[in-house]
Amino acid sequence: MNRKRLYIIGNGFDCMYGLPTKVSDFERHLSEKQVYNEIDDANEILNNYEVDWCEFEEGLSNINTEEIYSRNVQYPDYLSNHESDRDGGILNMQMYTDSLEESVREALDDMIQEAESELDEKVCITKSLFNEGDQIVSFNYTSTIERLYDLPDGTNIIHIHGNSGGDKIFGYKEQLKQPSVMLSSEEDYYVDKRKEVVNSMYKRLQKNYKYKELKDFLEKNCQEVDDVVVIGHSMANVDSEYMEMIESVVKPKKWYISQYNQEPSENSLSEYSFVDKICPFDSRNVLK
Repeated sequence: MNRKRLYIIGNGFDCMYGLPTKVSDFERHLSEKQVYNEIDDANEILNNYEVDWCEFEEGLSNINTEEIYSRNVQYPDYLSNHESDRDGGILNMQMYTDSLEESVREALDDMIQEAESELDEKVCITKSLFNEGDQIVSFNYTSTIERLYDLPDGTNIIHIHGNSGGDKIFGYKEQLKQPSVMLSSEEDYYVDKRKEVVNSMYKRLQKNYKYKELKDFLEKNCQEVDDVVVIGHSMANVDSEYMEMIESVVKPKKWYISQYNQEPSENSLSEYSFVDKICPFDSRNVLK
């Protein structure tokens, strides 16, 4: 009798199929986006604001909100008879931050759509990965598994970050530090309102976790799971609470975690409560 497994699928799985979902692909799509009132493309602008895409989602947590504010502030003309000369700077800041945020969302959408288009040319390399009763938690937005595999009876899949046809979850993990744009001690409405606009954008870039949805899926489908198999997921801190929830609800005997070029590293895996259950394996053997 086959051992039942819960598969956790990350972006590395799509990369094994040669799909254009790497960080460099995301940056390429960002470079095609224009931002309100800017000459440089969105990728250059975000790099200037200290976003390091090597950390992908988490890179957004380091965005320099103070720099965004100072580069785009328009000071109000308190002597003018026109209200627009005082609150126009608020509207300008709103349009700028909305455009900057939208460039990130659009680049993500474009990357996913490009990957979905390339799936049309792919064929299933292996039919033996999933067995009857296996369950799947996918952190990918693509429909790679559904389109390239004939999933056996009793196998269910949840896209915890959303999928290509719906809303997508993307952002940084909640930070202990607050955005650096502090409100004025002078309680100037026109100044503070512009700062609130920047801080609001920073807050919207925070990841919206779906803990209840995952817990419901696990409790419904994974009570007979023996092991967890992780393929192509970095096991980074941004998703660590999801992994710990899986451990606490499923209580697997083993965690088999794929590595590529020694990543995720032993050091990063040691942070997990289930470190003694982890058995690394070479991700290059998955699709053979």
